[in-house]
Amino acid sequence: MRGRTPRAPVLIAFALSAAVVRMASAAPAEDFSRGVGAPPPTRWAEGSKFDFARAATLAAAEVRLDASEQASPSSQEEPVPLEVYTGYAFLRDQAGDVSVPYGWSVAVATPFRTSWLSLQGDVGGSYYRASAGIESNIYTFLGGAKITLPLKGLSTYATVLAGVARSSSGFSGDAIPGVPTGPRSDVAVQGGLGLDLRLSRRFSLRTGVDVRSIFVEGGTVGQIRVIGGVVFRPLGGGASEESSQSPPAPTPSAAPPRPTSPPPPAPAQEPEPAPTTPPPAPAPPPRSPDVVPGGPAGSFARGQDLLRRGDYDAAAGAFVDYVRSSAAGKYAVALGTFCETENVRRQVERSGGAQGVFLLPVSLSGRSCYRLLWGIYETYEEALRAVRTVPTALRARGQIPVALERLPP
Repeated sequence: MRGRTPRAPVLIAFALSAAVVRMASAAPAEDFSRGVGAPPPTRWAEGSKFDFARAATLAAAEVRLDASEQASPSSQEEPVPLEVYTGYAFLRDQAGDVSVPYGWSVAVATPFRTSWLSLQGDVGGSYYRASAGIESNIYTFLGGAKITLPLKGLSTYATVLAGVARSSSGFSGDAIPGVPTGPRSDVAVQGGLGLDLRLSRRFSLRTGVDVRSIFVEGGTVGQIRVIGGVVFRPLGGGASEESSQSPPAPTPSAAPPRPTSPPPPAPAQEPEPAPTTPPPAPAPPPRSPDVVPGGPAGSFARGQDLLRRGDYDAAAGAFVDYVRSSAAGKYAVALGTFCETENVRRQVERSGGAQGVFLLPVSLSGRSCYRLLWGIYETYEEALRAVRTVPTALRARGQIPVALERLPP
């Protein structure tokens, strides 16, 4: 019981005052026949013993009532037994510098021993359709902990989750021979912050931001997800504004009120299907990067000459100079990352001397490695279509466009 003054000392003082008044003014019944006078000393002692015993009895009863109120479940906040969230998800892929506006997310959380710590499972999906007919999907299956800080009328939360990201890519039309398609699974971790606006004991509105890292072969893919939707509590729970107020003070003869059972859950409504948009018109085929688009013959040509001669460090330096001076804001197709020079030499030989192949330096776990790339293109869409033009001997799964300005050290 919070913010309440104990009543036992007050009752003891009141009983003592009543005893003094009674001893000073009241007379025994057998003395009234002799007139008002001082009662015998034995009656004073009996009256005094009676009043002190009554005060002690009232004080003990009050202490017991105070203890029962403090232990009563109705005076404390109830933990939320289960909550289910569903809503819309907007994804931003940092590696490809592309936005994915079609997505959804579902999360289920249940308390773990305390009302502020929960175990949460999260499932989400995002879908991307490019004008070149390339389709990419990504699904995440994550689990972890959720920490909630309740406030008046709303609550904030933070999540730390880990699990699997399963992605796939393909073509809406005929597949291209030698271009790999199909699903792949990678380890993913995700942290998030959000806000719940309570509408009732069962419903809340939620918005939040998640930061995700997916550990793919040769590096890490960063993603940012923004969510918004509805939280539903099938079993009720959580102290509402009415139940968070102090209960009425009980009397010695009345027992503390019992909490009422929650009403039966309302039937869940199925969300309306999102409208689909017609597929965009096919774009013209990409141009082959036999000559670097818009590139000067200086540093890039010097880098390719060094690359053919096997001087990979000097070639990487020349390509870095070119990217910084002439390819800011442009894109290339990532072919792979190699830390052994023998593997780099083998890839260069397989390219057959194609002028679109170049490399940039990268550090992985303290090792000096090389990121092999194909072509330089003005936009992400153009680089995505250029996946079709990668030499057959260099094609591998997971080759995607990357922003060049993010790659040089």
